Amino acid sequence: MRTKGFAIAMGIGLIVMAIFVGGIVLKQRGSTPRLVGEIVNVRTLGVEPDASVAIVDLNVTNDSKLLFIVQQTGMSVLDSNSLPHEGRIVSASDTDRLFSLFPALGAKTAEVLVIKNRISSGHSRQATLAARFEISKAKLDARQKLTVTVNEVDGAVSELSR
Repeated sequence: MRTKGFAIAMGIGLIVMAIFVGGIVLKQRGSTPRLVGEIVNVRTLGVEPDASVAIVDLNVTNDSKLLFIVQQTGMSVLDSNSLPHEGRIVSASDTDRLFSLFPALGAKTAEVLVIKNRISSGHSRQATLAARFEISKAKLDARQKLTVTVNEVDGAVSELSR
């Protein structure tokens, strides 16, 4: 008799704890700033025989409950031989200059995503990001994957790939 009562009490205690922990998990959902979205367009430009620039148009949404403040951006590619290459992010003024010097790139569709840009909770934004890679335009065009990384000031990291 005594063990049956203990087993019932233990079961009720475990159920109460599971409900309590589940409530905490549900309450914390969305409390880490993050961006979700997609890479809409990638344009490439050969600037030297062994150097090129990738210009990426993004649609991003802050799907968390917190303000997302950009601390750092990055871009990398995986070439056709599965070798990774890190790009050096091009400044906003130099990105604007690329569009004015090379009309074949087409129109600039959005503002450049820069440090300290703020994206409010639940809001979306179109952005442009450019990076220089020390690989030829042909290699950049033949890439397997392109990844954009956006770091938030509190340490959260969001990645978009195409």
